[in-house]
Amino acid sequence: MSLMKVRTEKILYGVLYILFSVLWLKLACDLIFNLGPESGRPRIPLYAVVSISAYSLCLVGLNVYLLFSTSRLQAEPRLTSMKKSLIIAAFLGSLFSCTIAQTVAKFVDMYFIIPAIILIVATVSQDGLTPKTRYLLLSLSLLLLVPNDTCENPQNWWWVCNIGASPLTYVLPINVLLPLTTSAPRRPIVVVILVVVALYYLACVYHRVGGY
Repeated sequence: MSLMKVRTEKILYGVLYILFSVLWLKLACDLIFNLGPESGRPRIPLYAVVSISAYSLCLVGLNVYLLFSTSRLQAEPRLTSMKKSLIIAAFLGSLFSCTIAQTVAKFVDMYFIIPAIILIVATVSQDGLTPKTRYLLLSLSLLLLVPNDTCENPQNWWWVCNIGASPLTYVLPINVLLPLTTSAPRRPIVVVILVVVALYYLACVYHRVGGY
């Protein structure tokens, strides 16, 4: 990989980690400070506000760490069974949390883009993720950031009111996919990502069964 290409990739992933940090920080701030009764926040219990805000701030911390670890980007990182499982679980959790395709974008995400990502991750060789496959996964995942969710819950309220739809639905699985497909994170970081995905899955289940 040429030096120029390596630098370009580092800048790209650095920008993405900053973007995700801003999105998670905004989510925490919205839940704590910026939402009135019209947002539907009275429906969400205080412990959920605290939990989601704390979770979001932890993800900000993880992204800041990843931002300063972009030097660990690899041309063909190994995609182990653990990494595959974490990525697939995160995307399945996002599908399970909301099964209503309110918009064309969300319909395409649910029935085409996410299944394609899961299929690629499940079938790719563990020996090394080629740059071509990695770029394909990145391109598909970034399409999921197109605002697609019109559910008027407290997390989405600002986005729905200001741009018509929220881009937050699939931020977590994309955030998980990035470090696991571009580098060789140290074992503690893999453990952190495992905990992040497990808590996300529990939150998705809780939300799906009507917890809030």
